[in-house]
Amino acid sequence: MRMMILGALSGVVLAACASQPDYREASRDGAQGYSEQVIEKDRYRVTYTGDRSQNGPEVRDLATLRAAELTMEKGGDWFEVVSNETNQDVDVDTRVGSRGFATRPGYVRDCGLLGCTTRAYPRAGVGTEVITETDVIFDHSIELIIHTGETPAENTRAYDAAETAANLRAALD
Repeated sequence: MRMMILGALSGVVLAACASQPDYREASRDGAQGYSEQVIEKDRYRVTYTGDRSQNGPEVRDLATLRAAELTMEKGGDWFEVVSNETNQDVDVDTRVGSRGFATRPGYVRDCGLLGCTTRAYPRAGVGTEVITETDVIFDHSIELIIHTGETPAENTRAYDAAETAANLRAALD
């Protein structure tokens, strides 16, 4: 009985882990994850590159989450978005595959003065097919300025870092 309960719990834990996005620092340029670049004092560019399972809005949310975390790491209270953009990279992989060995009938038609005859004979060959896979990879970049103090209500490009991070973490879980 204890083994069944343990098995059920591990299944729930694995399912929960599988449903969360893989949020981490990118290991290199162009790899899945987030990266940031200092532009000048308190001004940064944050980029999040998704994997083939992540769509544009999810990648945008993960970039915004990283912007909020970076703001708090640098001692800021809120950040102002100067610019942001989502890009997509379409990767098309085309290859020729084999469908295996097949025997199909071949036909020969002979015609003479008295009429025509048709003979069938076995014809062997390898079937081929063209396989095309298309992957779309999204990345989202945000240029931001980190500020301290109270978040201005009239600035529509201003985001409270702690509130933004909490809301996005809850939405991504």
